Amino acid sequence: MTRFVTRDPAAAAAATDALRDASKALAAVVTVTAQALTPHPEDPFTAEDALAALEKWVRGEARRRRRLAHTLLLLHEAGVSERALADRIGLGRHAVAQMVADARVEREAGA
Repeated sequence: MTRFVTRDPAAAAAATDALRDASKALAAVVTVTAQALTPHPEDPFTAEDALAALEKWVRGEARRRRRLAHTLLLLHEAGVSERALADRIGLGRHAVAQMVADARVEREAGA
C-alpha cells in the first residue's frame, strides 16, 4: 500500500479533486489513439489500415506522455512520493521525476 504524505492539505485536496478529470483525459487520449488498432471484426482490414493505425499510435505518444505526466504530477501533489510512483508504475525514479517536473513547467507556462 502506498502512503500519501501531504505537506499542504489544501493543495493535496485540489490535486485529488483534479485526478478524476486527469484520468478521464488520459483514458480518452489512449482510447482515441488505439481505436484504429481495433477494427470491427466484419470490416475489411488491409496492411495499409494496419500501417495507418500504427502511425497514429506512434504519433500520439507525445499526447499520451503529457497526459501521463500531468496525472503523475497530481498524484505527487496528492502526497505520493516520486519513488513510490516509480515503483508502482514500473518506471525509473529519474523518469518519473522528469515527467513530474515537465508537467509542472507546462502547467505554470499555461497559467
